[in-house]
Amino acid sequence: MIPNNYYWIAFDFGHLYSLDNMWVWNYGAMNAYGDFSARGLKDVFIKTSIDGEHWTQLQGPGLRGTHQFAKTESTVGVPFAHNTQIDFDGIEARYVLVYSTPYFEPPLEPEWGAYVGQWGLSEVQFNVDPIRQ
Repeated sequence: MIPNNYYWIAFDFGHLYSLDNMWVWNYGAMNAYGDFSARGLKDVFIKTSIDGEHWTQLQGPGLRGTHQFAKTESTVGVPFAHNTQIDFDGIEARYVLVYSTPYFEPPLEPEWGAYVGQWGLSEVQFNVDPIRQ
């Protein structure tokens, strides 16, 4: 399902939900070794599924239907708010899959320029409504 050399993360909610939106706090670490916000995800594909076998891509505004996660502007010791919101508009799903674009497929980029094969997300929050079954 996901080709090699893609970064990915999957979410299993345990039950079917009506998805409103997803808030993303992209990777944002700043410490004595420098600013690591370039390791946050950039251009991603998002897919949903009700059964974990059949997937539907959530079409984004970018090339090939990608979504772009904003780069975090982090400051040492200062909490930051989510900086990306993805709207699902009530799609019913149990699973959500987020995966990067591959390296060397310009103009799409998997991360914000670190090119070290390491990435992260600080936090992801889904706003959902339960579905009566």
